[in-house]
Amino acid sequence: MYSNVLFNQSDRLSVETPPFQEQENIHEIKTNDHSFVRPNIHAKIEKGFFLSGNLWTCYRRNYFWVQCSYELDPHTSHRPLYLQRPDRKGQLEQIQAFAVSLSAVVDGMPGKTVDLVQHTPKRDKGLQTTIPITKLWPTPPGSKHPHLTDTAYPLSAGGYGPQHPQPMSSPRLPLQGAPDSNQLPPTDTSTSSPSSSAGYSSSTSVHNQSNTTHTFERVQFKSATANNGKRRAQQQYYRVNVELYVDIRQKGANDPMWVMVARRSSCPLVVRGRSPSHYKSEGPNSAGRGGISSHVYG
Repeated sequence: MYSNVLFNQSDRLSVETPPFQEQENIHEIKTNDHSFVRPNIHAKIEKGFFLSGNLWTCYRRNYFWVQCSYELDPHTSHRPLYLQRPDRKGQLEQIQAFAVSLSAVVDGMPGKTVDLVQHTPKRDKGLQTTIPITKLWPTPPGSKHPHLTDTAYPLSAGGYGPQHPQPMSSPRLPLQGAPDSNQLPPTDTSTSSPSSSAGYSSSTSVHNQSNTTHTFERVQFKSATANNGKRRAQQQYYRVNVELYVDIRQKGANDPMWVMVARRSSCPLVVRGRSPSHYKSEGPNSAGRGGISSHVYG
């Protein structure tokens, strides 16, 4: 965890976007011979944020992007993977697919979620009040910066049929490329994460069947942090979580059963609710790299 939300001068020179803390692993992943496999999540926040008074800050109505990927260590080829949960008395549950999602919480209060909204490219369908769970393949070995590149496996249909191609050299994930029904997927609620049982979109998004990175685009916070700039009140902060899920549905089941296995949280963030003109006293460059979208405030 971060012991201090402020960043010193050396941090400012080395970090261009809000950093993420160490990964939290919630459940164990194993092979059929009980060898451990560790997922490693890579995440980067793009656009929207800037440093103000050594605090990573954004405006509530500005968009931000989060790019994410993950890798498995050690990488397994053509072998099934299994989830082992402490309340299942050693039982191994086969993993049918992996997926990623995005959530936010109040810093210091992990059980208090913060609503995120996501807009479509041209707002033709309006905003989405929840972030979808998006299926994503693990990054293949040899990618130096999996969270910065749009890597893809070469496809092979061997054993999976033409409708659900299986990337070569990937783990055996029978339903990774299969579309799911338009129903809210039953989700395991036994994890320590409050967002594991939160409402997601009514369907699971299937990213390009061979892609190994995904970007959650045009995301906004639904509310601002409390006590922004107030000297006599404690400043509130948010954190953005990138979450990794596995589908452990039983054979023949139509609906996925998503269980969170790992997550990474961002550093504490300040979200301003007022327009940029309220902060003109900070100087012309206070908006930083993220800039301000002129269409947002009219």
